Amino acid sequence: MAAIVFRRRDHVINVFIMPHGNGPMRHEELRRNGYNIENWTDGEYDFWAVSDLNRDELDMLTKLLGA
Repeated sequence: MAAIVFRRRDHVINVFIMPHGNGPMRHEELRRNGYNIENWTDGEYDFWAVSDLNRDELDMLTKLLGA
């Protein structure tokens, strides 16, 4: 597993990357305890982006990363 940390103004965005398992490819948007979470698979890796950044701005970053 790897983690990349980004900053947007006063918000930290953690992106976790791990080898993809055998499950189906997916893209999910979740919200837990005030944090927005996006999960997507590119076929080889699973990505998890977690931040208190608003949903629209987190979406922009995940699209740049290939979600």
